[in-house]
Amino acid sequence: MALENPASAIQIFCDAYIPETADIRAFYALNQDGPVDDVIFVPFPGFGNFQPNGSIASQGSSNGSSDLFVPKVDVFTPKPNLSMFREFKFSVDSLPTFKSFRIKLIATSTNQATVPMIRNFRAISLA
Repeated sequence: MALENPASAIQIFCDAYIPETADIRAFYALNQDGPVDDVIFVPFPGFGNFQPNGSIASQGSSNGSSDLFVPKVDVFTPKPNLSMFREFKFSVDSLPTFKSFRIKLIATSTNQATVPMIRNFRAISLA
């Protein structure tokens, strides 16, 4: 995404159905306008990697998980109803200013019959 004004933070919100055998991780890249194959994505800090003041505890411990613990759905269904989708938030603050960014979501499952599903994806850049 190209921005008109520089930003220094990113927030992602999405509703996702994540069964027990699945996971979702989010990554971002800043000011990399080249081909997708050359882009270096960085994981969002993730749950448990924030100091009490909201700063990142350890950049090396960033794993791309959501900001808060969201319990997984323990019901397996090929077509989940809306109540099975949970809101996930991924955020990172105090970044060097940027004018463009890319987001990558990786959804995995150990059971090919019950895969993660994502809807209502929103990416927000903040100054």
